[in-house]
Amino acid sequence: MPNAQEYLNQNYPLAEREKITKLEIVQKNLRGSLKIENFPNLTELNCSYNRITELEIINCPKLANVDCSHNLITKFKSFHPEALVSLNLQDNNFPEQHLTFLKDFVNLTTLKLASYDKKKIEKGIYNRFIGSLKPLWNLEKLTSLDISNTDIDSGWEYLPESLEKHFYCRTDERAEAKVSEIFNVLASPRYYYDYGGSYIYMNYYTLSNWRKDNYELVEAVMDEKEEAKGILPEPEEVEPTPTKEKLQKLKQENQSLQLQLKKTQEQFKQFLEAYITEKKEQIDNLLISEGKGNSKRGNNWLSKIKELIEQLSSSNSSTAVKSLEAEIGEEKLNKLRLLQEELKSLEEIKLEQQFEAKVEIASK
Repeated sequence: MPNAQEYLNQNYPLAEREKITKLEIVQKNLRGSLKIENFPNLTELNCSYNRITELEIINCPKLANVDCSHNLITKFKSFHPEALVSLNLQDNNFPEQHLTFLKDFVNLTTLKLASYDKKKIEKGIYNRFIGSLKPLWNLEKLTSLDISNTDIDSGWEYLPESLEKHFYCRTDERAEAKVSEIFNVLASPRYYYDYGGSYIYMNYYTLSNWRKDNYELVEAVMDEKEEAKGILPEPEEVEPTPTKEKLQKLKQENQSLQLQLKKTQEQFKQFLEAYITEKKEQIDNLLISEGKGNSKRGNNWLSKIKELIEQLSSSNSSTAVKSLEAEIGEEKLNKLRLLQEELKSLEEIKLEQQFEAKVEIASK
């Protein structure tokens, strides 16, 4: 019985491996572990019907199709899982394990994990895959899957939508196989015509029909899948969250502050009007008191003073200052000038407020 690795190295030396695109070593009675290594252009590998116990694929980036069925394989590893399109692990001797070792084979279209060889099964040699099919949910190109006679018992709802008709989970060779849990859920009665001329009753199962009847569960799985990828769908209705409640409260507080500000502005406007009036009265009183003290001048004198005041900001301001100093004295003139400057500032504030009010109205 030849050693598998020795056979490969003797018949396919490293110098010739670059030329090989298809490798068939079927029914050579090969035993032991095998490394398929440094075949840069290899696209197909068939090493079925041997006694290989371990298979490792290294530096074969173009390898798309692997058939290593009908061996004694307990361990399989590929360093380019994304390159594989078809993988046949049927009728081997995998120990009890989940399907997580297959999660990176994202481009597979065909995957065979079943055990059908009755003689080997009777000797306790079969694939002991267990648990859920969920690790395969990223295999979105999968169109054919066979898990017959294994102990995989759940997770069919996670299988990709691409898998519709060719999903097999029979228990013909292992009545105790836990895959019956899936079969019994998906089974529906159907008749077929056998070659003996009679109709025989059988169970026929379809994954696509189950999806139609359980669309809510399928949608929940799709949401879970999108969430796992970091894609969160927009909910139709969202319950109030503490953040939104806080935002609403801030909006209400802002409205209250706006009302308070408007009220304060009105109060300031009224105060400003009263203050301007008061200043004007102080100026008038100052002049009137001076006029009363000089009764000979009377109203003509008061008119003259007001005229001189108006000239304070004109080109004749120096003449007006001298005339006012002569008429009312330097002290009262300084007081009058201070009142005039304060009045001017107040008038500017008033004009600025009026302008802001007009801008606010125009922006609404």
